[in-house]
Parts: sequence; C-alpha cells; structure tokens
Amino acid sequence: LVKAAVEDWTPSQGGSPESKELRERAMAELQQQQQKDQQSDKQSSNGTSKSTKNQKKSKGGSKLTGKERKEQQNALLRPIIAGYVNDIEDFGAGFHKPTWKDLFAVRMVNLPITLAQGAIWQASYVVRRMQKKDLNDEEKDVLTERAVGHVAWDLASDDDRKAMVARKLWVKENLLEWIEEQEIKKLPKSDQKYINKLKKRGVKAD
Repeated sequence: LVKAAVEDWTPSQGGSPESKELRERAMAELQQQQQKDQQSDKQSSNGTSKSTKNQKKSKGGSKLTGKERKEQQNALLRPIIAGYVNDIEDFGAGFHKPTWKDLFAVRMVNLPITLAQGAIWQASYVVRRMQKKDLNDEEKDVLTERAVGHVAWDLASDDDRKAMVARKLWVKENLLEWIEEQEIKKLPKSDQKYINKLKKRGVKAD
C-alpha cells in the first residue's frame, strides 16, 4: 500500500482508491510543511546581509530534471504515507493489525467452532438441494463469495455484491466471464475500448 501510494500507481499497476487517497493526504501535508519551511527561511534570512544573499545567488545551482524532482518528492512523501498506513487498524478484506485474537493458540481454540459452523451450514445446504428448494439469499451470498474469493467479496460494495449475486457467479461459465471482465478493467482505457469494440463485432480478443 505504501509503495502504491508513494509511486502513484494506476489501477492497472495495482493501485487502489485507498492508495490514491493516501497520496493526496500526504501531498497536502507535504505542501503545508514546505510552506512553513519557506516562512521560517524568510524570517531567518531577514538578519543576513545583502552581500551574503548576493553570494548565494551567484553560486546558483543545477536544475533538477523532472524525474529527479519526482524521486525527491516521493522520498519526502514516503515517511508521511508510512505513518498514515501504520495508523490504519483495519485494511479491509480480512487484513488488519495483529491482535490477541490472531495468536495461534486462540485460533486453534476457535478452529473446532468454525469447522462445526461450516459443517452445519453445508449439511443444511445439501438437504435443501435434495429437497429441490430454491437458493435463499444467504446461500447465494456464500456461493458467490466462494466463487470470487473472500478478498474480492469483502472489498466489494453492497451494490457490487448484489450485482455479483444477480449474475450467478457460482455457475462456472458466468464466473469465467466475470473474471475476464475484471482482467480487462486492469488494462489502460485505450485497450479497454479496443477490446470492447472487438466484442461488439463478435471477435474474441486474445
């Protein structure tokens, strides 16, 4: 997350709205720091003589290239962004700062309970299928989460989850189509438009 925010990764590079937000916050804080530094420099320079100022001006300095300025800026942003990330308690998708609940002993104690709950749900699911009953909302949610994965399900908004459930992604053909769409979304906009044009023409993109 720190690397994505510092280097301003795009979605196709692995960036996310969270990394974008972190960078914007860090940029704002960096600008405030630089403004304070400039003000303090002005105050300290009031006591210097004109000759000293002229000497500094005559020395000048080599101009930085765009790449060097970018690297310099990223170096200043990194500790700020790292501080923000360290303050995050819950990263979403099941990722969070370690707590006592994450201890191996605690997890082992809870494991039988988790397994029992899963077994009960699975047994109920099998019985309902034998009775040829329609899937209920809970079953649809669980099957969809299993299909797309816990991380994708946890990161999805309520509307996205409803859309995934409506597409019946527990069906293999529907899931493969959905996965292909997610891969296309990672591509640059120009490539996405090109692929969509091919699809409209009935041509399958490799």
